[in-house]
Amino acid sequence: MSQIELPKLRLFTGMFDDAALEKDYQAATRSQSLKLAAFVASATALIWLVSISHELQIIDAFPAAIYLIAGRVIFAIVGISAAVYWLTRLNRPESAAGTRLLTAWMLLYFLEIAAVSTTYLSLEGTLDGLVDRFLATSFWITLTLGLVGIVNFGFPRHSLLFGLALMAWYGWLLAWFHPPDLRPYLVGGVSMLITLFILFLSVGMLGRAGRRNHFLNLVLKQAREKAERVNSVLSLLLTSTGHDARQPLFALDANAAAMRMALQREDLSLARELAHRQRDLTRTVSHILTSVLELSRAERNLPGWQVREVVPVQELLDHAASQVADLVDLDGIDLRVRPSSLRVQTNPAMIDRILLNLLINAVRHSGASRILLGARKRQGRVCIGVLDNGRGLAEMPVDLSSADFFDHRLSGPQARSGYGLDLAFRMTQLIEASLEIRSRPNAGVAAMVCVQEAPAR
Repeated sequence: MSQIELPKLRLFTGMFDDAALEKDYQAATRSQSLKLAAFVASATALIWLVSISHELQIIDAFPAAIYLIAGRVIFAIVGISAAVYWLTRLNRPESAAGTRLLTAWMLLYFLEIAAVSTTYLSLEGTLDGLVDRFLATSFWITLTLGLVGIVNFGFPRHSLLFGLALMAWYGWLLAWFHPPDLRPYLVGGVSMLITLFILFLSVGMLGRAGRRNHFLNLVLKQAREKAERVNSVLSLLLTSTGHDARQPLFALDANAAAMRMALQREDLSLARELAHRQRDLTRTVSHILTSVLELSRAERNLPGWQVREVVPVQELLDHAASQVADLVDLDGIDLRVRPSSLRVQTNPAMIDRILLNLLINAVRHSGASRILLGARKRQGRVCIGVLDNGRGLAEMPVDLSSADFFDHRLSGPQARSGYGLDLAFRMTQLIEASLEIRSRPNAGVAAMVCVQEAPAR
């Protein structure tokens, strides 16, 4: 069993390098991120409102504290409004407004911390008071780092930039107030550095863990959908091949009875004709069973089927033509093989089965008098074609491709398109080739299977 290759994640943020995967992850975790953001925004709004009591104690001595109170109220209103907005967007399409609001809320948070910390440090006239105020500032910044880290669970860049901005602001405060002894302030600074490091580490670890889990869930979902589709396709193929195999088996039984009667009447010419038919019918059943077995090996991923070899196209054409030589002679069909010097890189057994299915389909069911086998280059690939001048697949024009063939076949009852076509389309998908069938009433069928060209020698 092959191991799942995990996508590359960025070191600090834990985000996917793949933009499409990151966008899918953001969409999947959007509801959870918005709920966390709403909770923290509401909690911080209440904390800042409760903290108004500090300004009320100094407002008589410092009337300008009224501006700090106004700032806290504005921040609380913005925080609660943001929380309400995010909660109302849980079941709505993602918009840039939610991210812009988060950025504005964080900016306002930073400005409020800057204003409060600068004001209170300016009011301290003693060294001990300055020490206590710096410790309180470092505590608030540390708490803020943790809260904002939770808010930005789905937006790691926001939390990292916000943390760096707060650290830079604390350094600016130290430079502005230049206390004579820096040792007391190192306690707060070290605590913030540790918190910032833990925040970086946590955001990265949580981001990587969440994204890996999201990716594995995607792989599991895709595997489940693929298995369901394979089961549907296999059921269709089983029905199709069962229908195709039943007719020659019945014919074998009828031929055996007719041959017995011809031998009893000593009608050797009729017996020879019936023997030829018996051989053709036996080959038909053998071809059906061989195709089903090859397909079964591929569907079960058994060793060997994924082999890719360089094969001359001429060998494929000649072998396919030799397999139907008796049928062509019996029906008087003019089968022509156009010479080719091209080479392909593919699974030889599977491409041989595909070509033989297409060719037998043309010989037995098209009513054609001429069939052409050939190959040509097209858009960097080699397309091997089986073209006949028969009556076509249906009374209306038909265009089939491996990209959507089974979507149409599985969507409801479809008109049968001839022997082996379901098998040919499925085999084409498994070897990562493409198959196109074009048919016009009374103008024949053109079947082209396109595979990878072999690299130049």
